[in-house]
Amino acid sequence: MRSASRAHLHAMFRALIGVGLPLAQMVERASRVFCESTLASQYATLVCGKAGKHGDVELCNAGHLPPLLVGKSDVRSIDATGLPLGIFCSEEFSVAKAQLGKGDLLILFTDGLSEAQNLSGAELGVEPLIDLAKTGLAASAHELVSLCMARAAEFREGAPSRDDLSVMVIERVG
Repeated sequence: MRSASRAHLHAMFRALIGVGLPLAQMVERASRVFCESTLASQYATLVCGKAGKHGDVELCNAGHLPPLLVGKSDVRSIDATGLPLGIFCSEEFSVAKAQLGKGDLLILFTDGLSEAQNLSGAELGVEPLIDLAKTGLAASAHELVSLCMARAAEFREGAPSRDDLSVMVIERVG
């Protein structure tokens, strides 16, 4: 996505947050405005979330890679709840709900991580990231980001990155 489109989306969400809409409605409005104000060939994937004081999390996943919820004993992915923004001007979205316990982590990442390619052109994929999260169940958020970045670099075998790579890990501490 071009930086102008990214800035456009950022401004839309900043404006919509103040309206106080439920998460799904906010993403639906953003999708409609984005669809109506960009070229037909433009779309955007994203995960938009809302966290409560007691570990309750709502996620609206518009065609993005699945966030990973790392609990004390397991890792599960949270699938998309709608198509990418801008595909259809009247797209409806739903919200996935999760409960984070103390020490649980939520991993969000761009396709620059899962689509990291090695010298033979194979892609890393999401499963190795799930396996990495399982082996790092006791890792902190900072350590898990470092593990993900190191895994991608190791997998690439010296090949350059083809895409931007972002990893965000949210940890419930209280």
